[in-house]
Amino acid sequence: MAVGIHEFVERWLPNLATDGVVVAVFPTPALRGVIVPAQQLETHIREELAQIE
Repeated sequence: MAVGIHEFVERWLPNLATDGVVVAVFPTPALRGVIVPAQQLETHIREELAQIE
């Protein structure tokens, strides 16, 4: 299911952060990737969006 970036940042990440979820970013087929707390991912995405919007 596709989720727009703004919905992801506004709805999904805050809910995941509240639940204490960590997120795998750029996972590979070998299940490697960068694991970050949802709140940290939200912060980074918001910073990047602010530069392009």
